[in-house]
Amino acid sequence: MVIFDPLAPEMLEDPYSTYAILRSGDPVHWHDGLKAWVLTGHRDCLYVLQNPDSFSCDFRKIGEVTPPEFLSIQTVDPPLHDSIRKRLISALRRMDTGSWLDGVIATAEKLTWEVDHDGFDFIEFLEQVSTHAMCTFLGIPVPADQAATRAAQRDLTLSMDAGLEPGRASAGRAARAFLSEMIDPYLDKSRPDSFIGHIDHDRHTDMRHYLVNSLRAFFVAGSSSTSSTLGNITDTLLRHGLLAETEPMAIDAAAVNELVRYSGAVQAVSRAVVREICLPSGHQIHEGDVVVAVVASANRDQEVFRDADELRLDRSPNPHLGFGRGVHACTGAHLALTLGSRMLTWLSHNFVMTPAGPPERRPTATMRGLDCLPVRLVRR
Repeated sequence: MVIFDPLAPEMLEDPYSTYAILRSGDPVHWHDGLKAWVLTGHRDCLYVLQNPDSFSCDFRKIGEVTPPEFLSIQTVDPPLHDSIRKRLISALRRMDTGSWLDGVIATAEKLTWEVDHDGFDFIEFLEQVSTHAMCTFLGIPVPADQAATRAAQRDLTLSMDAGLEPGRASAGRAARAFLSEMIDPYLDKSRPDSFIGHIDHDRHTDMRHYLVNSLRAFFVAGSSSTSSTLGNITDTLLRHGLLAETEPMAIDAAAVNELVRYSGAVQAVSRAVVREICLPSGHQIHEGDVVVAVVASANRDQEVFRDADELRLDRSPNPHLGFGRGVHACTGAHLALTLGSRMLTWLSHNFVMTPAGPPERRPTATMRGLDCLPVRLVRR
């Protein structure tokens, strides 16, 4: 029997071996600690994501208490979810994302002049770039104490595994409050050309509360999730020697999609089962149960992806679940793909990058990432 222990050192280092064993022998695995069914096959995970009427993000529907600060676009269902998403999508469409992306690259270029090219932590670099980028995008000031902001984001990321380590929950709640307080004052006074400035919000209704929480989630997705994913991707490219080649790489959206499939940050999402239902694999799931869809395992499913454990930057089709699916799919997926392509292409065209030491794995299971990635840079 495989022990699904996502925070164990060996699984933090390589979760994919465990995922493969579960997919082949126990694809609907009961986890006593989580009190949940762990799903590892692509068909089952996709089915869960695409059926919100049966698999809900709102755990209040099965009697669980959800603190008010958790209620956001990520944790409510239609029709409230649709109302929040509509406002965010409308604001996204009004943004001058091209100019913003140019600014992100300019920030990255500026920071490369401030680091020691003989050896520096690329994760810290990515966190600085992404925090600055998301503050600019939302239209809030870049905090003077960026270290405190990054620490809050780390605490929030660690708290995503509170189901496995309950002691992480309190720091996560404090981090949510810290990040919300960064955003709340600017709903009424942000720049008119910013993301917040484009959002139609009701100042004296509950919608404001949902929007603040959703903007916090958007900030975390654009900073912590993005830096975690780009860190994993860079580590993958380094391991394959692709950033040290004589000719620079042109990393298009197809390549970024494959890198997200192969080494994306988001490992799993949970859902509350609100009606008895049979999964495509034939397993019956009961009302009141909880399922954990391990999308990172689904992205290595050999029944869907040929040579799933190989990195193929031109893979097509590529129905990975790294950005989710259905009504709760990542709101900024297209922007994330474009940013990933621009950032990695800029990096490859301007520098040869090689490892400067072993990476240090962050002790997180839900959002896989690195605490440190030492690298060396040589300008081309």
